[in-house]
Amino acid sequence: MAAKMQFWRLLFVMCLLVAAILCVSLIRSFAATGGQDVAFHFFGACYSLHAQRGKLSLMVPPHARSPDAPQARDFIQRLSNNDLRWKITAWPRDDSLNAMAWPPQYPLWKEFSKFTEGAVTPPLLQALQDPQRFAVAHALLAGRYPALRGGNNPQYSQKGPIIKAGYDGLLAHLTVVVPLSMLKEMKPTPPGFTRIFQPAEFEVQDNELVRLDPEQRFALSHQWDSRLHVRLASVHHGWLIALFLAPPAWTLWRCLRRRAAVRRGQCGHCGYDLRGSSQQCPECGAPIVYPKATSSAPA
Repeated sequence: MAAKMQFWRLLFVMCLLVAAILCVSLIRSFAATGGQDVAFHFFGACYSLHAQRGKLSLMVPPHARSPDAPQARDFIQRLSNNDLRWKITAWPRDDSLNAMAWPPQYPLWKEFSKFTEGAVTPPLLQALQDPQRFAVAHALLAGRYPALRGGNNPQYSQKGPIIKAGYDGLLAHLTVVVPLSMLKEMKPTPPGFTRIFQPAEFEVQDNELVRLDPEQRFALSHQWDSRLHVRLASVHHGWLIALFLAPPAWTLWRCLRRRAAVRRGQCGHCGYDLRGSSQQCPECGAPIVYPKATSSAPA
């Protein structure tokens, strides 16, 4: 009997703990970062639980079954965000600077394109979690899957010297420094007037002029997980919370029902009337539990 009670108490605590974790996951699934992911391995396979907008999904990433998977993994491990090339078109003046940024380019695209999709997709999805590689991994995935790519951020002229560059959810802040060799006046300008230079198109050579917020890698990872991961099952948090709260609720109801029966002079197990019984219930044989006597102190 004691072992059985310990089992039910342990089950009660475990169900409450899981329900609390699910409540926290439900709240965090509405976060601005796009949700929460928990990865785990089961029988050698990698799975992930993706919580987003109140829904919990069991997802599995694509497998790298291609023969060139080891070479592709080694290639992607050497990548860096500094490998991206950012092109800018600027319209400089004496007193102001307008510029526009284009989507980033990867100079070794021909070498990367030799690998198959099955070989590069899993390591690129893993590289999205790396603060030093998430931007280049995102750019390569967007180039490999153009049909899944969302609309590019609109390219427009911005007031410099710091402008924004967006590409399918990736955001970079570029500091525009026009090379002196490209500062060519459109026409001679009289003294006292603002000089207007010809439009200049160039690449950012100094990586210190490119600022990437590493916190956006979580949103980019969720974005590509929803595009490429295979969803095995999904369920709303509310159903799971109700499922794990059911055993504690049933245990609490039984406890309250048993106490009420004892107060009425009945057996707490079967409800048999114990009037006239002294030691055990004549119906189920359970020992009789008497309610605690309450006495008031004399005035």
